[in-house]
Amino acid sequence: GYWRVGNCRILAGQTDNWFGSLAYHIQQYVGLNENSHLLMFGWGFVWPHRVPQVQFTYNTDKWGVQFALEEPRNKGTWGGAANVDTTFILPRMSLTFMFKYGAFMTHPGILFVKHDYEAGAGASDESWDTLAIVLPIKFTAGAFTLKFQGHWGKNFATEIPFYSTTWTGPVLSGSNVEDTTVMGAVLAGEYQIGKLMVTAGAGYENWSNDTWATNDEITRWGAFVAVPYQFTKNFGIHPEFSYYKYGDNPQTGSDMGNEWLLGVQFRFVF
Repeated sequence: GYWRVGNCRILAGQTDNWFGSLAYHIQQYVGLNENSHLLMFGWGFVWPHRVPQVQFTYNTDKWGVQFALEEPRNKGTWGGAANVDTTFILPRMSLTFMFKYGAFMTHPGILFVKHDYEAGAGASDESWDTLAIVLPIKFTAGAFTLKFQGHWGKNFATEIPFYSTTWTGPVLSGSNVEDTTVMGAVLAGEYQIGKLMVTAGAGYENWSNDTWATNDEITRWGAFVAVPYQFTKNFGIHPEFSYYKYGDNPQTGSDMGNEWLLGVQFRFVF
């Protein structure tokens, strides 16, 4: 539920918010059941998912600010040590701004959560942070729309969905927790011709950690092209071709392969 007065709104419930806003999502839909491909999540686009939260928003037609206190998604025990308990001193927090001017819109924001744990035998670090900074941009000129989101942060695994739990989490190296740095971006264009849309885009990710044996980084990328057609307001189709390159395994140096998908999504709205 929410309470609004003037330009202010306080909301409590399970939802998402301005951080990683889906207002900037691209039109990539085929492959959710094939290695979890959707909207290029984890392939250049950051979305923190819907979680229980309390948020305060102040906005006008041209600008706004939103602060949210959220329940962390990563509530499991530390995966790199035995006999530990996880605690949270603070909830997950996000601070996002909104600016609109003509055909231009952006929602830059920052998300932070501190994970603490009570270690078992032996001395070691007892905390790590998940941090994410995003800069999305949307520009519309007539029938053409350009969408972009860039991000930088660390230790996305589990806290940010669709990111690899193998390669984007922190690493316990001896008694030290080594952060995994995550950065990437996605760019897509959309052109509307009556009921037909032509859209294409590409996403890029770079993950790095100094503890990896062979290479200290992974670079992967994906791209898609689609031609959705809306027959009626209740029925449309979405033909799409996409390609994903997984990069090299940083521990062994071996190629982790690639993947391509060709399919059609049928959309019925009742």
